[in-house]
Amino acid sequence: MTVVGRVRLRRTIPSIVALLALGLVSSPSLARKSKRPSNGEVIGACITNYKSGLEQERTGKLLEARELFIRCAKSACGSPLREECTMRFTQLGTDIPSIVPVVTNAAGKPETNIEVAVDGARLTSTLDGHSFVLNPGPHDFSFSKDGHIFASTSLMIVQGQRNRLIAASLQPGPSEEAPRPAKMSRPEARAVAAAVTSEPETAPLEKAPAAPGVDLAATSPGKTAAPAEGADLTARAEPTPRRRIPVLSFVTAGVGVAALGAGALLTYWGRKDTDLLGPCSPRCSAASADHIHNLYLAADISIGVGIAALASSYWAYARSRSMQETGEEEVAVRSTPTLVVAPTPSGAVGALSGHF
Repeated sequence: MTVVGRVRLRRTIPSIVALLALGLVSSPSLARKSKRPSNGEVIGACITNYKSGLEQERTGKLLEARELFIRCAKSACGSPLREECTMRFTQLGTDIPSIVPVVTNAAGKPETNIEVAVDGARLTSTLDGHSFVLNPGPHDFSFSKDGHIFASTSLMIVQGQRNRLIAASLQPGPSEEAPRPAKMSRPEARAVAAAVTSEPETAPLEKAPAAPGVDLAATSPGKTAAPAEGADLTARAEPTPRRRIPVLSFVTAGVGVAALGAGALLTYWGRKDTDLLGPCSPRCSAASADHIHNLYLAADISIGVGIAALASSYWAYARSRSMQETGEEEVAVRSTPTLVVAPTPSGAVGALSGHF
């Protein structure tokens, strides 16, 4: 081999080694680049998540829709689609309802070791006052402790309702024993038994001879006297009579008003005629003066009759009212029965009196 061939061989071997090293380094990165999805595939996945989120939101599955909208709210999905998904994701944050289950015992204290199930699936096994999100719609809630369901209910969860309180009460289980009464000593037990079994001794009462119309068998202590057959011991309240204004009062009042009106009219005519005689005064005729005098006289008589008629109307009304009140008192006195009970050596005797 010549010197020129040796020089070329020495230059070629490093180049070959460098090319091999570059191929080994660049081949994994090329493989990784070939596995990455293209921009079109990313946009297609974003559109699919957006459409699926709309369908889930339409059917009321807001939790599933929120997860799909957050997948398309990425910068790789493009500006218009990313803004739409972000807006719907934010809106669902306020539309998704939440509940707060609370359980209290018989003493009113909160219980924490409680398992809550919603639609048959366990929601939580410990109550600490935190809220839980749910899809809107009807749900079946059950509360259990130590594997025993002590409360269940069905509720309609409304969209947008936040932190709705779901309360239940933990009642004592059937295995829990009722508190036993304190033990009594033998003397105390005997005293209680004697007090329960003993009956008060009462002396028989002799029956007194029955008075006509009175039953003495019901006049013993602790009993109410029974009414005799045909007797009515209940005081019947008669209807209150309606107070009426007598006709005479109306008539006299009408006459009085009419007379006063006539007197006022005659007085007006007399004054008007007096003014007409002003030019001829004091040389007016005697007939004109008599006419005016008669007008004033008639006016005075009418006014007097009116006053007398009004006074008669008031007197008739007052007298009628007094008579009605007197009659009501007499009726009340007559309608009130009186029961008199008198003791006797052998018992008692009762008598009922009144107007029936």
